[in-house]
Amino acid sequence: SPPPPSSPPPPPSSYALALTKVDERRARALVREYAASSGDHVSLVVANGSEAFLVAGDPSALRRLQTWCGEACRPPRPATRLLPVSAPYHCESLLSGACGAAV
Repeated sequence: SPPPPSSPPPPPSSYALALTKVDERRARALVREYAASSGDHVSLVVANGSEAFLVAGDPSALRRLQTWCGEACRPPRPATRLLPVSAPYHCESLLSGACGAAV
C-alpha cells in the first residue's frame, strides 16, 4: 500500500534576521544604533561569515529592524532577510562568548 500523505513541516518556532554585505563592526553598530533609537531588544547572535550575521529578537522587532535597515539607517545599508529558524536564537553572547553580555 502507498505511504500515508506527508504532513507539512511544523511552523518555525522563531525567526532571525540575516544581515549581509556588512562587516562585523558595522553589523554591531547597526544593531546598537537601532536598539538605542527604538527601545526594541534585538541581539547580534551569530556570525555566518565575514559579512553575514544573524540578529535575534521578537519577530515584530526584527521586522521593524528590517524596515529601518532599508529606510532609515545611514549607508552603507545591509541586505536583510527574515529567516524562520527551528530553535530560537536569544542568547546575546554567541559573538562575545558569555551568555547575557551585551553585543
